[in-house]
Amino acid sequence: MVGVMESLMGILRLRWLVHFISHSIISGFTSASAIIIAFSQAKSFLGYSITRSTKIVPLIESIYAGCSQFKWQPFVMGSLVLVGLLVMKHVGKTFKHLRSSVQQGLLWPYLAAQSLSSWFILPLSVWDKDY
Repeated sequence: MVGVMESLMGILRLRWLVHFISHSIISGFTSASAIIIAFSQAKSFLGYSITRSTKIVPLIESIYAGCSQFKWQPFVMGSLVLVGLLVMKHVGKTFKHLRSSVQQGLLWPYLAAQSLSSWFILPLSVWDKDY
């Protein structure tokens, strides 16, 4: 909600109001959002079902309890895509003249993951939507 409000304030050119929000509050909100997003993606990254919760402790307990159900295929695929995105980000910062091609190239990790999954024909149970 805070992100929507900040975006709306930016669109309405109320930038001067954003200066009244301290940097530590914005930083804390951003960090908390990143943690929540990371834990919500863990079920897809680890390949097993995780209990949905708005609290962090039950979520971590659920991740730890399901370690025996870990599937390596989604983990490898997610890791490859993540590494591909980080490489593209590094290339964009290092080689300024390639910046436009890197922006278009962010699609490459996704395409590589799709190709790998179709080439190796992973079992359907790995990609079940119930987790």
